[in-house]
Amino acid sequence: MGMLGTAGRVALTKTRTSSADVTPNAVNWTDIGSTYCGEDCGYRIVYRDVNGFQGSITLRVEYDPTNWQLYYNIVASGNNYTDCVTDTFGWTSIANNGTILLGSTPFSSLGFLAVRIGSFTTATVTVKNQSDGNAVLDTFDIILEC
Repeated sequence: MGMLGTAGRVALTKTRTSSADVTPNAVNWTDIGSTYCGEDCGYRIVYRDVNGFQGSITLRVEYDPTNWQLYYNIVASGNNYTDCVTDTFGWTSIANNGTILLGSTPFSSLGFLAVRIGSFTTATVTVKNQSDGNAVLDTFDIILEC
């Protein structure tokens, strides 16, 4: 035995720390525009899957609310589409700098709906991942002409 003997040995324990992955896969919401619904100018919606992260994440939504009211809806994943709806039933309004909590199980598809409340202007919506240092997930435009 060495100079320390058995009494001088120190047990070393390796501790693993695990942190949740808060960065989802790339997301690309398309612009919300009049061409999706033709002349009727119904409410435009656009859904995209937000997945590839662990646990839950908080998203921050930024837009100019002067002429627009933005709504969101969360449904099961696999719903990547753009469409029209006739009302806002089942949708939740979100203010500028409002937040949305997403859980990863089950994976989610996040949709946005825009309603014009003022004169025509183009607005930009920025979706940030507040759980990941406000990293920008995507930016898209609202371009409704009617």
